[in-house]
Amino acid sequence: MYHYTGSGLSNVWLVNGYTEHSTHYGPSIAIADIDGLHQAIGLEIINQPPGRMVGEEVRFLRKEMDLSQQALAELIGIKEITVRKWEQKDCPAGPAQTLLRAIFARHIHGDDRLSQIMDELRNQDQKPHSQAPLRFKDDPDRGWQRERLAA
Repeated sequence: MYHYTGSGLSNVWLVNGYTEHSTHYGPSIAIADIDGLHQAIGLEIINQPPGRMVGEEVRFLRKEMDLSQQALAELIGIKEITVRKWEQKDCPAGPAQTLLRAIFARHIHGDDRLSQIMDELRNQDQKPHSQAPLRFKDDPDRGWQRERLAA
């Protein structure tokens, strides 16, 4: 087996899919379909049971998405220093980690709906929140519904 540290992860071993070569500079390893390997590693990380995601896993996912720490922070709506701390220590379990997993899944599967939803939420955050009364009525066919006032 080959201990694949080129991913930045300390726990990845390849059973096959690589060849060893001798060069003038010493031994060399060629990995077949490295993009596919990195995708498989990323999916394994995000599909693990919830818990603390270690820093090197956060860094791996961020780099695979080709995002800077600042770009990831802006995407999630946190400060860059928080991403830096996650990569140095661990990413706490909870909403931030769930969102990171979802963003990576979107990246892998090419689904842009999550980005659109996040953009809409960020735009909503910029608008002042109205404290206008919310009126609800119980509709026998649809259950509780907000009553929309005529404009």
